[in-house]
Amino acid sequence: MSGGAQLRPVVIVGAGPAGLALAYQLKLRQIPCLLLEKGPNVASSFRGMYKSIFFGPWLNNALPGGPVPWQQAFSRTRRKEWLEYLESFAGRNALEVRCGVEVASVDCNGCFRLQTNQGPIEAELLVNATGYFGNPFTPEYPGSQETRIAQMHACAYLEPATVAGKIEASRGRILIVGKRISAGELMVELHQAGYQVSLSCRRKLRFGSSYLQQALFAPIVMLFESIGAWLGIKLSDTNPRMVGGTSQQLVRSGQVEVFPDIREILESTVRFVDAREAAFDLIIYSTGYRPVLSHLKSLVSIDPKTGHPPLVNMEARDVPGLFFMGLDNQRSFRSRYLRGIREDAVALAERIATRVSSLTRPAG
Repeated sequence: MSGGAQLRPVVIVGAGPAGLALAYQLKLRQIPCLLLEKGPNVASSFRGMYKSIFFGPWLNNALPGGPVPWQQAFSRTRRKEWLEYLESFAGRNALEVRCGVEVASVDCNGCFRLQTNQGPIEAELLVNATGYFGNPFTPEYPGSQETRIAQMHACAYLEPATVAGKIEASRGRILIVGKRISAGELMVELHQAGYQVSLSCRRKLRFGSSYLQQALFAPIVMLFESIGAWLGIKLSDTNPRMVGGTSQQLVRSGQVEVFPDIREILESTVRFVDAREAAFDLIIYSTGYRPVLSHLKSLVSIDPKTGHPPLVNMEARDVPGLFFMGLDNQRSFRSRYLRGIREDAVALAERIATRVSSLTRPAG
């Protein structure tokens, strides 16, 4: 230990659902840990998501140690309720969470030393559970820096009023770049708010099941998905398709025009790869996120294809004692989703418990 920093057996960076689920499992095994959250509250990344978002039924998402009433089990998990649930989960289980702590860098010399805005913190074992939502990905297109068209990532969108404030109008022409769930939900919401909405997709737009179909077939889907997760199956693309139903009807009826990928962004118009050109007041990039790993750049290399460090059983291949939670395809194809995180938390807690028992320094 150096510089007066207290040495902790386990430090978890990120107090979202992944970090909280793991901290709970470690507490069950009597392993003390400290959670660091850069935001003012737990699960701060979820507070920036659009207000109408939901995460599927509580049955799939509730964390062990944080049950929900049985009558809510099949209702959808809404954003506001989910945030309240996670806050109460941390309090109910007396998890040690320190908010407002941003980790700038980490080095390792016998133990992990975290440089934070509140001073150094040291740990025997370190878990990175920072997720994706703190690192939105926006593709670069020719002309995107010079255009007069307003631009924003979907992470900055909360509700239609966000768009009205951005373009200073309650009506206008909106181009959404993307073809997954969030792109579809924003498309429907903005269309219903009176905006003229178009989509731009690099590849063919494909729709998944409607919400009604998902509800009807959920038990069968979850059964096969659970079997696949138990077998450790991984997929090259774990992003679900745009939900069918209303979004599909808007596209098929022509109320929402679908363009291919963008070739260039001009002063007030966008030119697409099929040579079509159209004017827009705002471009919303619903183009996903990348893992939040910049604070670990001195420790791990990043695979340019996956954006992930090389891992073996959720542990950095080249940095013993550095573990990860919530990354895509860690143990199975659902490791980045809430229903997979709670399973991975149990597996990782068991690994950490074994490692803690062999530490040369006493835990606690």
